[in-house]
Amino acid sequence: MKTLSFIAFFLLPIVSISQNKNGCPPKSVKNHKCGNIQEDFKLDTTSEIYLMETFFEVRLKNKLKKEEDNIIAGRCIDLLNNVINDSDFWNLIYQYKKYEFAKWSQNLNDQWLEIDNKQILNTLVNGNPDNNERPDTVIIEIELNLYGSPIKMPKETVIGKHANGNKIFNKRWFFRNRSTKRIASNWMHEITHSKGLRHCFYCNQQRDYSVPYVINRIFSEVSKKY
Repeated sequence: MKTLSFIAFFLLPIVSISQNKNGCPPKSVKNHKCGNIQEDFKLDTTSEIYLMETFFEVRLKNKLKKEEDNIIAGRCIDLLNNVINDSDFWNLIYQYKKYEFAKWSQNLNDQWLEIDNKQILNTLVNGNPDNNERPDTVIIEIELNLYGSPIKMPKETVIGKHANGNKIFNKRWFFRNRSTKRIASNWMHEITHSKGLRHCFYCNQQRDYSVPYVINRIFSEVSKKY
């Protein structure tokens, strides 16, 4: 039996030379707020159906201080495992036709490579768009850290941040007050970054239709089944 194990390495895009050389805007589009796109996702039964042969196991690597936080995290892990192993999740990613920014790189400051839908699947499985192997199992370990106030401040929009290694940092107000679906979809977004899928730092429509943001919405859609 062949098993791949990934320690999730979450990369928050930073303002750097990589943004300029990879076709990113120099600033955000005025009055455009990313993450607010609403889409209807339906499988096209007349198109090719993709069969994902790999089983995914998402694990929480650490235990949090408060038991109620561990309960929330456990629900998110359960939802991630359900959605990532749902055939609809993979087929919606594979069939999606409106990606405006589908780019990958092993390191953030490398040249970002244009990839197609099949390569997106390869990347999510293996972390490399050109590796089309399908191991029996892929293990994804998440180390979760909570920070900041449990009360949301006025105009506060940041829900988390990246740290070196395999850590997701979530704001306490976000983690303790949002739905399991909302939290787990954020973690799924970060998993895409750990595999090298990119979006620009500044906000515009192209960012909303980048692979990480589209997968975020697909995850939310499929999670309605659970």
